[in-house]
This record gives sequence, C-alpha cells and structure tokens, in this order.
Amino acid sequence: MARFSTGQQIIQEASKWRNAVEVYSHRKVIWIFLNGIASGFPWVVIGSSMTLWLKDAGLTRTAIGFFGSIFAAYTFNFLWAPLVDGFRVPLLARFGRRRSWIALSQLIMCLTIVGIAFTDPSPTSLIWTSLLALLVAVAGATQDIAIDAFRIDTLADESPRMQAAGAAAATSGWWTGYSLMGAVALFMVDDGGLGWPNTFLLLAGFVGLLLLFTLSIREPQAGAAVVSIATRVAEQLDSTAGVLLRVVAYIRLLAVDPLKDFFIRYRMLALALLLFIVLFKVGEAFLGRMSLVFYSEIGFDKSEIATYSKLVTWW
Repeated sequence: MARFSTGQQIIQEASKWRNAVEVYSHRKVIWIFLNGIASGFPWVVIGSSMTLWLKDAGLTRTAIGFFGSIFAAYTFNFLWAPLVDGFRVPLLARFGRRRSWIALSQLIMCLTIVGIAFTDPSPTSLIWTSLLALLVAVAGATQDIAIDAFRIDTLADESPRMQAAGAAAATSGWWTGYSLMGAVALFMVDDGGLGWPNTFLLLAGFVGLLLLFTLSIREPQAGAAVVSIATRVAEQLDSTAGVLLRVVAYIRLLAVDPLKDFFIRYRMLALALLLFIVLFKVGEAFLGRMSLVFYSEIGFDKSEIATYSKLVTWW
C-alpha cells in the first residue's frame, strides 16, 4: 500500500513538472521573458558598468552619486505613460502600438550607447556622457511603459496560471538582463580586457539584437477589459474639441484622475504607501550604485564583483 501511495505521489509530481514546463515554454511567456531582459538591460549600461567606468575615470563618490540622479526618469515615467499608451510612433506605426514604442526606445538606446563609447567620462568632460546617459534612462523608462503594456495585452484574457507564469518570467527576465549581462560586461573589461569603450560598443550590439527580436514578434491583441477602458476614454474624448484640449483631456483621464481617485479613496494610507515606496527605492538605488564603488575601493577586481555581486544575485 505504501509503495502504491509513493508511486501515485511520483506520478503527481511528474505531472506538475510537465504542466510547469508547458506553461513556461509557451510562446507568450518566452516573449515576456525576453522583454524582461530588455527591461533590465539599461540598468547595466547606466548603472553598474557606468559606475565603475566613472570610478576608473577618477570621479569622486559625490559625483558618482549625483550621476545616479538620471534614474529619476524611471520614477517619473508615469508622466508620459498616457502618450505612450495612446499613440503609435508615426514611422513605426505598422509594428503596432506597443512594439512601435519598444522598437523606438531600443533604437535610441542603441545609438546613444554607441555615442557613450566615444565619450570621455573624466571630470573635465563629463557633460556629454551625462547627457547621453540621461537619454538612455529616458528611453529605458519609456521602453518599460510599453513592455508592461505589451505584457498586459498579451495575458489579459489568459488563465490565472498563465498570468502568474508571465509575472514570474518578467521578473526573471529583468534580473537576467541586469545581473547576467552586467556580469558579462564586467568580465569583458577586467584585467586589461576590451576596455570600457569597446565594452559599451558590444552592449550597443546586444541592444540591436533585442531590437531585431522586437520587430520579429507579433503585436498582442488587447484584452476585453483593456478594450473596454480604451472605448470609454475615446467616447469621452470625442466630445472634446481642439487638439490641445484633447491631449490635456487624455492625460487627465489616464494619469490625473486615477491618482486623484486613489488619494481620495485611501487618503493618509495612500500617502504613507507612496512615501514608503519612494524612500525604499531611493535607498535601494543609491546603495546598489555606491556598493560597487565600495567593493572596488577595498580591493575587489571587476571579475570578483561580477561573480559575487551579479551572478550570485542573478541565481
């Protein structure tokens, strides 16, 4: 009897693993995983790699810390999210509303990273590196908006199991793009390797591969709930005359009104949640950046930093 029970358990476990493999090997989940890599990758360029390049170029801790303020683009990307959600990129419109913005963001990042490779991030000529890095941050934050919308559209009408797998794949993809590719970049530049400019050129090439992936996948059809919301917004905008008034009304409907409703409904709890998120993310952002400077100052080389700060975290 015990053997029979054990056999049933083995069969049940095997069935669970088979079902999990089927879900995570689904085309949509793989797309979401790869888009997660694209979402995490800009943090390699303007995060870990740029931090250590600035350290090698002789910048002070204060200057490196201030340089991290470019990540504010990710904090405030909700300000232009309604425009990304509502409009297609004119020259790329045939790729769809979501893919056109992802493709544009990746094209800008690719060209901008190439530009960074030809700059000198020394204290005397940091301005161009800073401006290009800010452009990478804005493009990456815009890409995040479109990728999140792509995932929502892709899984809107799927089962809860598929939606859970999509959320897990997105998170795993982000850490793969950030940690694994960040480790690869540090390995390439360590101990007289390719050097920072050539490493950034290779990073730009990787963004080019992500762009080819974006152009090769299918634009998802918005789920019924998303279509319903879009229809209601369109109906309200139809009664608004003038281009400028329509743009203002669009932003109000999709950005201002939801935030207003959130604060009216939850009041002090909403403020407490917002402060918690902001304070947590600020500390996390600066600790993640300055810890690399600390590791370098106490004697760890880039390969060791890549192994323990990137690969272990990724795993």
